[in-house]
Amino acid sequence: MSERELLYLCTPGSGDLLTSRIRDAGWVVTEAHAASQAREIIDRGNIHVGLTLLDESSRAQNELLDLWPLGERVQWVAMLDNGALQSSRVSRLIAKYFYDYHTLPADLDRLLFSLGHAWGMASMACAIQSTENLRSPPVLSKARQQTLDQARGHAEKSAILASLKRARRNISRAARDLGVSRVTLYRLLEKHAITVF
Repeated sequence: MSERELLYLCTPGSGDLLTSRIRDAGWVVTEAHAASQAREIIDRGNIHVGLTLLDESSRAQNELLDLWPLGERVQWVAMLDNGALQSSRVSRLIAKYFYDYHTLPADLDRLLFSLGHAWGMASMACAIQSTENLRSPPVLSKARQQTLDQARGHAEKSAILASLKRARRNISRAARDLGVSRVTLYRLLEKHAITVF
C-alpha cells in the first residue's frame, strides 16, 4: 500500500469542502453516494479506509449495514451529528464496525490523525496477509481448524510479538515499526493479553 486512499460515503455535494481538505493532506479520495456504489469501489480497488457520516437518518444506517462484511477489508471512521450520539442503534454500529468516530463539527487535524491510524492498521493487516501468503498453509486436523477470526488474531498477535522483540520491548519503536500509534498498540496489547513489562 503506497498511496493513502480513502472511500468517502456521503450524499452528493455534502462533502465538497471536507473532501478538498483531505485531498490537500495527501489522500486520494473516492466518493460514493450509495452503499452499492461503495461496494463496487471496494471490490475493484485498493481502498482500505472509509469515512462516512452517521446521522439520525435510518437510510444511511441501513445502507451501511449493507456494506458488511466488507468491514473486514475496510477500516471505517464515522462522523456523528448530535442526534446520532443519542441513538443506541448508532452506538452499536460504532462499537461493532468502526475503527473510530468523531463528533461534528469535526476537528480536521484529529480526523486526519484518525484516518492515518486507520490506514496504518490496514497497512499492517496487508503486510501480515502478504507474509502469510508466502508460507505454505499448515494442514490442520479437524480438531485444530481455526475460524478466519482466530487465524487473523493469531497473525496479528505474531506480528506484534515480533515487532516488540525487534524493538527490544520499546512501545514507541514497536508502534512505528507496525505503522500504528502507541495508543493503538496499547489497545492491541490488551486485546491479545500481551504484557510488555
